[in-house]
Amino acid sequence: MSVRWTRSTVGPLRPILAATVMSVIALPVSSAAGGAQSLSTCSPCDLRLEVAVTIGSPDGPGSESVMSRSSVAIDGRGRIIVTALGADRFSVFTPAGEFIRYVGRSGQGPGEYQFIWGLAASRDWVHVFDPMNGRRTLLDLDFSVDRVDQVSGPVRRPTALDSGSVAFFSDIASRDQVGMLVHVLRPDGSMRSFGRGDGGYHKRLPQHAFGTDGVRAWTVPEQGDLSLSEWDLATGDLLRTIPMDLEWYSDWDDDYWPRSLVVDVRPEGGRALLFGAIPDRQIEDNRVRVGDPSAPTGDLPDLMTGVLDLIDLGTGASLGSLVVEGWIVGFVSNSDLVAVYRETASGVPFIDLARVIGVQSTGG
Repeated sequence: MSVRWTRSTVGPLRPILAATVMSVIALPVSSAAGGAQSLSTCSPCDLRLEVAVTIGSPDGPGSESVMSRSSVAIDGRGRIIVTALGADRFSVFTPAGEFIRYVGRSGQGPGEYQFIWGLAASRDWVHVFDPMNGRRTLLDLDFSVDRVDQVSGPVRRPTALDSGSVAFFSDIASRDQVGMLVHVLRPDGSMRSFGRGDGGYHKRLPQHAFGTDGVRAWTVPEQGDLSLSEWDLATGDLLRTIPMDLEWYSDWDDDYWPRSLVVDVRPEGGRALLFGAIPDRQIEDNRVRVGDPSAPTGDLPDLMTGVLDLIDLGTGASLGSLVVEGWIVGFVSNSDLVAVYRETASGVPFIDLARVIGVQSTGG
């Protein structure tokens, strides 16, 4: 079944975000909850987004943190933490989206940052990753520095665990091992790593989507053969690898750019939500071979359109997909929300924090 595109009109407060399986339908998000069921029970599913809160304003405090490459987390007090990629501070908002304060400043001292790459939050801690300073800063819920630990490079999709640890994907070396994919950094600064990549540390490891529920972890290659690997976080054992065949991913040839990418994954009981990206329809006919100097350039949000897919972890089959008229920033740490970046007609940036709703599909 092919994707049928219908572009939504972005209004001043809400985009129109909804879809049946692999088809975009103009349906206001306020009506998306009707007939909703758990994502763990519908099959096949119509996926819809229900906006919980919107962050952003034309020029208000905290607005500079809102961009397509933001990191978003919710801490143990329900506050929304947002930072722009490369910033030296982050913004804190109330659960209703009202600005509270900035945290951080430029520098190399405690509580100072040069290039924030990612955030994760749990009930007790906030983890701030700064690869330029080469470290993870662990903050308590008053945003006081508890400790600083060396982390030598960028991390992928950090996820805070209830234990106070933070799990992430990266090709960094730990103190004892190199060439590992998955890392669990504990509050005391010790780190356990597993999942060696092909070729070891001296060969650049492929980027992966990464997600965890605190017991298991899942990784999906960003490009290439599409499969989902499941790991035991306690032992580091690879439990299984599940091949997947997703229409939106396989429709695009690897030899051309832009092509489909897998960006993020989050477990949902016996299923998983997968966030991917496909070439924007405005440039899909202008794709060229990889390496061609005429290839489209720019940030991924300028070239791609976001896709959400619900995956059966038993079979790897898709149970429903949603093409989102906006850029999916990613799943929000310490919550069941997904962050979607958009702009109004006048160019004002916003981030919607939304829940993915599953509705039993009635279509064929």
